[in-house]
Amino acid sequence: MRILIHDYSGHPPQIRVSRELSRFGHEVFYLYAETNQTPNGNLTEETSKKNIFHIVGVGTGTPLQKYNYFRRQLQEVAYSKPLIEAVKEADPDVIVCSDTPLFPLNALRSYCLSAHIPFVLWMMDVQISSIRNLACLHLPSLESLVGSVVTKFEKYVARKSDYRVLSRIVLESGGGIVADPLNVDAVLSAAECLINDPETRRKMGRSARRYAERKFDIRRIGREFESIVVQPFASGKFNGQQADLQI
Repeated sequence: MRILIHDYSGHPPQIRVSRELSRFGHEVFYLYAETNQTPNGNLTEETSKKNIFHIVGVGTGTPLQKYNYFRRQLQEVAYSKPLIEAVKEADPDVIVCSDTPLFPLNALRSYCLSAHIPFVLWMMDVQISSIRNLACLHLPSLESLVGSVVTKFEKYVARKSDYRVLSRIVLESGGGIVADPLNVDAVLSAAECLINDPETRRKMGRSARRYAERKFDIRRIGREFESIVVQPFASGKFNGQQADLQI
């Protein structure tokens, strides 16, 4: 199968999973924003009889103005065109989209609908605090309103999603102390406990490493990801129509 994974930032976890998929016999196209100046993973192509792994840098030719909010928005809108062109050239059977700004994400989603290509949204994280800070910086007159609304939503997200997942992992692994991120006293107490107890830190570190080696082996993750991306398509679940998979 020809699998295209678009990861705007070019981060190591997405690259490793993409590379692993190619080792299972799939032809994988890994697309990233080459003008986004962030640390990248191993951007080396691999081609052999068993696996074909393409690295494709996509960009507008101008470095991303990350700290200029309005100019950055314009650049992200402009990024949509070369992204769609690169996707058309790859001609994939399925597209996985990760860590992508809203404008190019919407453009890619629309293209998949029109071209009848299965689209999988790989949601990595939520960064509400960044939105709040940028809004308050550029719209100081609305600081109170924006801060209030976004803070409430941030708390809702923290309670409903990532915090609970991370808590479960920490508790299962014995690799740390769980503290409610919205409770400042609890966070400070946990931090002080670890600062003042080096033996506990070492013990938790060893436990976390054992857990990671057991649970997060890249081959196991690659196979699980393959079951999400490949098997529904191969079984005809999409059947020429757009469908969402919740991972």
